[in-house]
This record gives sequence, C-alpha cells and structure tokens, in this order.
Amino acid sequence: MEIIKIIISGLIGGVFHLDNLQFGQFFLSRPSFMGILIGCVNGCPAQGAIMGILIELVYSDFLPLGGVVPPNGLIASSSAVLLYAHIFQNISLAFFIAIFAGFLYSKVEFFLRKKRSLWNEKMEIEIKENRFKVNHWIVKAFMIEGVSAAGFIIAFSLIFKIAGNLFSFERVIPVTDLAFSLVPWIVLTSVILKFKGQVFGCKKKNSK
Repeated sequence: MEIIKIIISGLIGGVFHLDNLQFGQFFLSRPSFMGILIGCVNGCPAQGAIMGILIELVYSDFLPLGGVVPPNGLIASSSAVLLYAHIFQNISLAFFIAIFAGFLYSKVEFFLRKKRSLWNEKMEIEIKENRFKVNHWIVKAFMIEGVSAAGFIIAFSLIFKIAGNLFSFERVIPVTDLAFSLVPWIVLTSVILKFKGQVFGCKKKNSK
C-alpha cells in the first residue's frame, strides 16, 4: 500500500509540475499547496502544510539569474511528505532530505532545458518545409516534463525507503530536530531583512 501511495503521489506531482512552467501557472505547483495536497493523499496534511510552507520560504531567496535553475519546490514538498509518511516518520529529517531533492532536481531541469534547446533547429526546418505541427512539440514537452518529475519523486522516495531499511538514521535526528527548530526563525529573519532592504531602497529612490 505504501508503494502504491508513493507512485500515486509521484504521478500527481508530475501532473502538477506542468503548472510550474509548461501550462497554466495557476500557482498549483507551489510547495505550500503541494505539501497539503500530497499530505492529504498520504494521511498527513498538517505536516505536509508545515513542510510545504517552510520549503517555499527557504527557496524564496533563490532567483533564476544567469541561466541558473533554482531548486524545485514541488519536487521538494512532494518528496518531504513521502519521506515523512512512509520512511522516517520524522518531520525534520524528511524536510532536510527533501531540500536536497529540490536542489538535485534543478540539475535534471537544467539538463532537460539544454536538450529542449536542441529542438529549435528541428522546428525551424519543419517551419521552412511547411510541416510544422505545434501540438506535437507541446505534447512532447508536456510528456517529458511530467514523466521526469513523476519519475524523480518516485525514484527518490523508493531509494530512501530502501536506505531507511538498510541504515539507521536515528543518530542524525537530534541534529536535524535542532536545525529544524531554527528554520522558521532564520527564514523569518531573512524575509524581514529583505523587506527592510526593499523599503529603504524605495525611500532612497524617492528622496532623489
């Protein structure tokens, strides 16, 4: 039953991942929403909401500048819920491993974007030959993005499920618990400082 829920959650994550860049952008792929949604599927909506909100706040400082792909909040929040519900039953350990998952998937996204850029030449040829089918390329992009996200969530969760059976993570839990208790304060401090910086920046511009 746990494996089935992991697979279902991964498929849901893959579908909602399309909202991130490919389709809609209705904010349904936000970590705070996905944490609650995947949490409901796996019987822990409260923990999913907590981890999703914190992941969203932690990742808010990362901007996609200079071709750098930011960490993926949907992947992180979905993985966090699955790690908590089916593997560790510890919110702090699940949270920090999921943060790593979001960063790791950014490498996958960078690879996928690089591969998609190679399509431009093929599409230009099709346009010149008057046989360009936009639906074909859209569906192809949707399939690759959705399947990649779903596959990553499922594979990442199953790998740590196996690791959880082979190794004991109990020794690191006190450390992750302490670090997790500090996360809200660190994140809120960062948000306040950022807000102050924006306010002072606006005041300086207005004074000039």
